Amino acid sequence: MRFFYLAAVLACSAAVAGPHWVRQFVYVNSDADLTINDLKFSSSERGIAVGFLAQRDKPAAKPKPEALITSDGGAHWTMVPTKDVGLSLFLLDDSIGWMATPKAIWQTVEAGRSWTKLKDLRDIHQLYFLDRNHGFAIGAPKAVYETKDGGKSWKP
Repeated sequence: MRFFYLAAVLACSAAVAGPHWVRQFVYVNSDADLTINDLKFSSSERGIAVGFLAQRDKPAAKPKPEALITSDGGAHWTMVPTKDVGLSLFLLDDSIGWMATPKAIWQTVEAGRSWTKLKDLRDIHQLYFLDRNHGFAIGAPKAVYETKDGGKSWKP
């Protein structure tokens, strides 16, 4: 049986010998590869990673979107299926965050445990919010959008 170490989430630790990286998570599966597109922490305890699983024996198969969430600084991670592949994250606090996917903007109010589609908006590469309502989305080609209602509507 083949096992692959496909993705590792690392944490910096200050030990007697000085700061160093410690492996916190290893995805082990002989059938699929895990790709993490973005990883954000809203605090030292809460973090979310988004990406997808690709079946190794079926390269043409549609990727399976996934999020990984932690509430203990990365010591333990839980995989949560999502409806679309996350490309970019912005976390406002320990509960509220937004995710850009190839086709839409999504929001979580449960620290990544569930996601609600807010708006179809293609080719967004980065999100940034000043507060719960006021935010920006940047994408291609040369696109910049602004929202003042938490992401429900966007204006160029």
